[in-house]
Amino acid sequence: MPAAGSGPAGEKWPALEPPVSGTTLRFGSLVAAVLGTATYAFASLYTALPAHAAVVGPTYARCEEAYRHALPAPDADLDRYAAGLDRARQDLIRCVAPVERPTAAWVLVGLAVLLAVAVVLHLATPGWIRRRGRLVEITADGFPRLHAELVRLTAVAGLGRPPTFLLDPTAGSPGGLAFGRAGRYAVRINAGLVPLSVTDPGTFRAVVLHELAHLRNRDVDLAYAVVALWRAFVVVALVPMVVLLLHPTLLSDPGRAPWHGPGYLPGLVHLGGRAALFVAVAYLARNAVLRARETHADARAAEFGAGVDLRAAVARTATPTAARGRLRRLGVHPTVAARLAAIDDPVRRHRPGVGELFVAGLTTVIAFSGLTRVVGLVVTHDGWAAPRAAAWIVAPVVTGILGAVAWRARLGAGAPADRTRVVVVAALAFALGWLVGDLVTLNTPLWDVWDLLDGGATVGRAGWGVFGGPWSGGELAGGTVTSGYGIGSGLLAAAVLAGGLVAQAGVSAAGARTWSARGATGRWSWALGAAVTALPFAVWLGIWHPVHGVPYLVGHLYRLDAADVARAGVDIWIGPGFALLTLSYPPLEIFRGQLLAAPVVALAWLYPLAAGLWRRPVAGEPGLREGVRTALRVALVGAAVFALAVLATRAALRLAAPERVAAATFNGYFYYLQIAAVAVVQAVVGGVLAARGRPLGLVLGQFAAALVALLGTVAVLAGQTLGGCVPAFRLHAAGCHLPDDLPWALTLLRTLAVKGALAALLAGTAVVVVRAALRRLPARLAVDRPAARWAWSAALLVLLLGTGGLVLRGAYDGGGATAIAATPSPSPVNPAPPSPSSPAAARPAGRPLTRAEVTAAAGAAGRGLPAGWKRKAPSSPSKGRFDPPACRPLATAAHLTPLARARRATAERSFTNGGRVASSTLSVDVVSYASVVPESVLMEAERNRAACARFRYTGDDGFRLDYRVHAADPPRLGDQAWRVEYDLATVGGVRLRARQAVVVVRVDHTLVTVSLLAIEEPLDDGLLRDALARTVAALPG
Repeated sequence: MPAAGSGPAGEKWPALEPPVSGTTLRFGSLVAAVLGTATYAFASLYTALPAHAAVVGPTYARCEEAYRHALPAPDADLDRYAAGLDRARQDLIRCVAPVERPTAAWVLVGLAVLLAVAVVLHLATPGWIRRRGRLVEITADGFPRLHAELVRLTAVAGLGRPPTFLLDPTAGSPGGLAFGRAGRYAVRINAGLVPLSVTDPGTFRAVVLHELAHLRNRDVDLAYAVVALWRAFVVVALVPMVVLLLHPTLLSDPGRAPWHGPGYLPGLVHLGGRAALFVAVAYLARNAVLRARETHADARAAEFGAGVDLRAAVARTATPTAARGRLRRLGVHPTVAARLAAIDDPVRRHRPGVGELFVAGLTTVIAFSGLTRVVGLVVTHDGWAAPRAAAWIVAPVVTGILGAVAWRARLGAGAPADRTRVVVVAALAFALGWLVGDLVTLNTPLWDVWDLLDGGATVGRAGWGVFGGPWSGGELAGGTVTSGYGIGSGLLAAAVLAGGLVAQAGVSAAGARTWSARGATGRWSWALGAAVTALPFAVWLGIWHPVHGVPYLVGHLYRLDAADVARAGVDIWIGPGFALLTLSYPPLEIFRGQLLAAPVVALAWLYPLAAGLWRRPVAGEPGLREGVRTALRVALVGAAVFALAVLATRAALRLAAPERVAAATFNGYFYYLQIAAVAVVQAVVGGVLAARGRPLGLVLGQFAAALVALLGTVAVLAGQTLGGCVPAFRLHAAGCHLPDDLPWALTLLRTLAVKGALAALLAGTAVVVVRAALRRLPARLAVDRPAARWAWSAALLVLLLGTGGLVLRGAYDGGGATAIAATPSPSPVNPAPPSPSSPAAARPAGRPLTRAEVTAAAGAAGRGLPAGWKRKAPSSPSKGRFDPPACRPLATAAHLTPLARARRATAERSFTNGGRVASSTLSVDVVSYASVVPESVLMEAERNRAACARFRYTGDDGFRLDYRVHAADPPRLGDQAWRVEYDLATVGGVRLRARQAVVVVRVDHTLVTVSLLAIEEPLDDGLLRDALARTVAALPG
């Protein structure tokens, strides 16, 4: 680091200052707290006004009731459910828009008025101080000796030009005051201080330098902005809100006692408690700013050389009782102990405090909540756009705060390990403040918190329920579809938030180290880092915030992924075994699905590495270029090992297990095995670079992991190409041609880049933690340190590889009751009449059935359903477009169109196994016609199926759904039977997958159609066949 600079008279102070001081950071916390609390206050005021209350309450009640009635049944067909849910949300938005838009305008106008009042107070304060104290300017003509001493002290303080010195003739205390605004600063000198310039020059000098330190620290404008903002908040927002909270009927019926009104006490507790908490946070944030500026000024004055005299002056102000000192810790002025500590150790002011970062996290999420609410009121959205838009605004603030922490730790005193510890602790304190704020803001409905504290059913679904199943595999009953908050999912969301914030702080710390080593210590380097790293953090925050409040959705998506893999041909656990094999976790999958996921991840580690291109480092700092070359070599070795392992595994499997290789279930398994293997290589690469003990080992690990992802993608594609051309490496039938599926290759690259970055980070962090814990062990055992370091790193990597191998083996070979077996794809068959020996062959010519008869047959399907199944209202068909158009006859059952006019009696029944998104729905349709149904009807259905392998449905509202069509063996029932199966998947938004089987049986004049739709869970073919058999058996003979 550059040497310290010096001022006149030999006083010294550090030449390097952090780009954002603790005072500025605390001021930002106050602004965030005031804006968030004011948003809440103005929104409450709007609804409390009589004219608005008469409209807002009934409107919300009416819209909520309409929304509840418009919601589709949770177990409806997938396309109808998703489309209906989207329509209900859009209708709700349009319904409440006449109320929410004016509310947003009211809030914005209120914030503008608050800020305008604060600006006016800020500008008027200096003049008011001058007029109230009748201050007299100290000039060279009027006070020559005093003026000369003040000018000399200005030079000692390192100020470019002296401020205006003013004398307060009525103030007898030996003190002063720095005030004013940019370009017009002034320092008030009390009349009681002037004699000390002769009788006690040391104390005089210490007091004046303390006030000049405020100017040097540039905190005068901040201090008076704090006071102005707080006063404006109290007058414009707080007082009206408190008045209307205590007397809600003041404007409508002022003579009526408010406590006699309905719901007065619950409303006061609910709204008043939250408002009191917000106000308390803002008040404490204001006091923290004013305390911090005083201790920073003491530390600066000590650096000017006035430490001894200032310490004596401060010590004389100590109070005799300790209780008063404890109360002053939260007051406007710092305690004597805090001031003495700052004087004795001036560099200590750069160290980020736990309380400082806790309040910063708390106030940031309060502002985030208010901002999300305003954006949600203004912008037309579907519930997800508002927090994501707010995330892009808040992300630079968060990265700026954590970047400031990293720079302050970097420019402070202490060993590198101590600085790293400071950054990690500060990031965890920020995360804790964020989580506490998230519980008390509008982001979390209070009834969910009460449900958790009340020990509801949600509490019992902790642990792996958020993953979709327990550790041992299988479904955790209700774990993925329960509403509210579970302890396990809540802790998981908290851990993910803390991990993300610590990772962001780590990137900022790495950037501070590399850039400061090259002399880039100005605010521009801090701002550049905050801006660059805000991009990946905004994407991450925009995913975490909507998902963390719906843990059941996380588990729901997780099980959909697992079920989809099972249907694709992989025998795998639903649970953590599947996660470790496929590295599948819904928030990570959502992030990976972003188009620019890989470049966004790369931005984080490119920021600190880019300093290597700036200039050579100062003496004592290792060069980055050597580290980059090392990372490049390690990445090349890892990628080469993976490529050789892929080819060797292909050849070995081809020779040793040809039957398993040829199985339909193996291809998907081998694909996921390659992804997991690349992730293991990336973890090893990250661990090796972290184990080398180099600075920025974790960052270099990210660089190497990205290279391995790129080379690993090439290796997978090359293996597939080579397998198609060389029989010795072939796992399944494939042609010999170069890869031509660019979208698939880019998806694979994105997958390896995102998941590999996480794997390298976790492995590198584990190595760093283990090395730190065992740092002293080699010395105690008298073992050479480099040899011990490599030995421990090798042991850790072996442990990681061994664990990964056991998991992979158990995931594939576990089988048994804990595995979900893939449903084999049947070979296409044509519908055919039953054999002569079947009961239907002996049935005499039938007749058209009556409505009562078809109704009884349809109802028979539900009589033998398992416990928990219940009847539901049938769903109406939805309109839309089918691509390609050739698939429309199959999708719309066009083979039944010629029979429409001959229809005589119809009955429909629908049954579900629960009101959940993850559920199965059984639909039964019995239709009787005037004449015998010809065989050509189902033959035409089979021709339509054979002509359509896959298609996409697009609803009138834009909802899209992909279908994959499969032939299936029909049951031998009735005169003729036909069956078709579909794999369904939503396109865009939240990814949902389902399996559907449709069976049609022809019996004389009647067609029986039974359909089973399984969303998220495996399709129960036995249940389908039993229901179909009961329905056919109930038809009259």
